[in-house]
Amino acid sequence: MVSYVEQQERNPTLDTLLRLAAALDIELEDLIKRARGAASKPKAP
Repeated sequence: MVSYVEQQERNPTLDTLLRLAAALDIELEDLIKRARGAASKPKAP
């Protein structure tokens, strides 16, 4: 599932996001902040 999300092939449900945050031992809010930060970085050509 993580691979699909990373490749933007699937959108995770709230339950999946909560489970992912728990597995990474971080708060969901922090997971979302990190994702937003990564998404705003320009991609290399």
